[in-house]
Amino acid sequence: VTALGSLIALRCCLHERPSAERLRAVTVACAPYVTLVLGLAASRALPSLTHMLEDAATLRPFAAGPPFHPLTHPATWLMLAGCLTILVFKPAAIVRAAGLACRPGYRSGLTILLFLVMAKLTTGAGMAEALGQGVRQALGSAALLAVPVLAGVFGFMTGSGNASNGLLMQTQVSLGREAHVEFAWVAAIQNTAAAALTMLSPARVAMGCAIAGVPHLERSVYARAWPFGAVALVILVGASALLLAA
Repeated sequence: VTALGSLIALRCCLHERPSAERLRAVTVACAPYVTLVLGLAASRALPSLTHMLEDAATLRPFAAGPPFHPLTHPATWLMLAGCLTILVFKPAAIVRAAGLACRPGYRSGLTILLFLVMAKLTTGAGMAEALGQGVRQALGSAALLAVPVLAGVFGFMTGSGNASNGLLMQTQVSLGREAHVEFAWVAAIQNTAAAALTMLSPARVAMGCAIAGVPHLERSVYARAWPFGAVALVILVGASALLLAA
């Protein structure tokens, strides 16, 4: 939102040359997004605020797993911004808005939950490690170069960085361990590649075209958008090669 929002605002000012009234209306409409971005950025960039939010609420869904801090999670800030917006502008519609949000949203939530359950099963059964061994045997010392490619493919297919991370992270970590690359670097490449390639996911492209009211443009969108995904993969494969060389 920060990166694209600034470009959208610049385009609006240069091409529309909005009047004072139009600029005021746009500012009011964008206020929830600005609040969301600033709040989320502050929760990450200010260590004292981060610690305060983490201490205020900590959940441990799994005894052996990492803790979950809901007040630093993007979903919490998204829900907070949405609830505050509707309470300020149209408080009577909050029940209807909650229903509209839950009806299409529960499928996405259930899908991600199933992906995470599958990830837990594959890890516990040793499948993730076995997949890592198979990739290492096939590619040898260059196996680390497959990390961004696999992450990108899964991000493209699932349309979700969470699903790609859940299904692949343990396998990718095993590839990094074999190449003596620090876990944080492997996780960063996996997460970045998965997130980058979700932009080309058929579900996301179809949804974007439908929202824009031009569903017939999917083929044209792919024809113009694939270089963005290719550039991201080339950069991340290059980063993996540098890590391998180091």
